[in-house]
Amino acid sequence: MNIVGSKIYKKEKDIKSFYDKNGWVAIKNQITKKEIKKIQNDLNSFYKRHTGKKCNEAMIYLDKKDKKKLYYLNTISKQIISFKDIFCKFSKIIKILNNNYKDPVLEINTGNLIGLPKDNRLVLNWHQEGSALKNYNDMISVHYPLFFKSSVFNGTMSSLEKTHKLGALKCRYKKRGYNSYSDLIPNEINEIKSKADEIYYELNIGDVLYFHKDLIHKSNFNNSNNCRSVGIGRFTQSFGKGDPTEKYLSLSFI
Repeated sequence: MNIVGSKIYKKEKDIKSFYDKNGWVAIKNQITKKEIKKIQNDLNSFYKRHTGKKCNEAMIYLDKKDKKKLYYLNTISKQIISFKDIFCKFSKIIKILNNNYKDPVLEINTGNLIGLPKDNRLVLNWHQEGSALKNYNDMISVHYPLFFKSSVFNGTMSSLEKTHKLGALKCRYKKRGYNSYSDLIPNEINEIKSKADEIYYELNIGDVLYFHKDLIHKSNFNNSNNCRSVGIGRFTQSFGKGDPTEKYLSLSFI
């Protein structure tokens, strides 16, 4: 098992070089404690208003009692402004990774993913971000823990090493079942897995992972008793040729 973490980079060229080689880069302590606390407080207040419980407890409760309400609240909570407040930090790094300092960084979508405790229902299978969002040539995703450290134990994201170099792959769409995520699995995933090492990302609160749209990745089973909520974002500096509101199929879970 290959476990990797974040680090502090002193030079922009080192960030770019690592990303180009590996298809990802994890930056240590990029989000301040104050900024994370603001997001935490907003999410707790939002869920408490609608359920009487803070975010972590509310998600676990609603998953058992009212999955439709969980989906609805998770969808609405993505618009909380404190998520947007940290975009300027992401923008700087994305410009470095794209080697494009001139064009503005555009938000495709943002929010938070739910990693339910001891439940396979919302565990994402192997996929590429670009499989569903095909109209953005330079799309970069961000991923950062919100309430708890992301670890192997609680189902942190993993990827297949350097698979971004394979480019966009043909995939198969499959709905696993009612009230679960849909899958967009690369057709040759078994062969790819046999040749590429799996990497697990351990991220502390404040760390930010950036990864390429073609990097094959997934989430994993959460063995803890807490919901592993992570902030996510997808950004681009290209306008694309299709509908910018196209549905990201693998994130539909009702």
